[in-house]
Amino acid sequence: MTRKPDRAVAGVILCGGRSSRMGQDKASLHLGERPFLFRVTQAAGAVVNPVVVVAAVGQRLPDLPVGVQVVRDESPDAGPLAAVLTGIRALKKSRVPCDAFWLSACDIPVVCGPVVERLKRLRTGETAIVIRQDGRRQPFGGIYPLSAETKLRQCVVQGQRRLQTLLDCCPVQDCPAEDLLDLDPALLCLRNVNTPDEYRELQQLVDDRRFSDGCSE
Repeated sequence: MTRKPDRAVAGVILCGGRSSRMGQDKASLHLGERPFLFRVTQAAGAVVNPVVVVAAVGQRLPDLPVGVQVVRDESPDAGPLAAVLTGIRALKKSRVPCDAFWLSACDIPVVCGPVVERLKRLRTGETAIVIRQDGRRQPFGGIYPLSAETKLRQCVVQGQRRLQTLLDCCPVQDCPAEDLLDLDPALLCLRNVNTPDEYRELQQLVDDRRFSDGCSE
């Protein structure tokens, strides 16, 4: 099965989590001069279109780049799996056609555009493609077909919440993390920030400018 070169990939960014371990809303944390959510949506907009942010009802967000769509989580207590479903539904109503989406979150504030582009090229057929790191498939940073919606909806109705369940909703290709080191040597595109210590560590990396050339700064 070969890749269709004309397929459009959109972006779904989750940001409605409770940030309990961080103690404050991660969407508005700053890395460098920009809030996490602004960084992610701006960098994503260079490689996927449209970009949809799924936020909690009533959640205050920082200013975002022009063109980014914000939708409110239809099932705020149902976990990240339901939030992905909300994002898919928004994409299906969009005026910009697409048949797949790249998935990320505001607490993964470094986006490596060349990594996303490589995944887009490697993806074949109606499959998902995800990064496998240390033997584990990483659901964030992967690209998924919109056709996964039917099985995803069934999982949400059954009460499933874990994001890993998304990998059971369609065929999945693996991209070994080692195959991306030429683009993102520190694999910062997979680094999420959940605690104050992780936040300080990533801030230090930014201060030291230890980013691969293709990653957002």
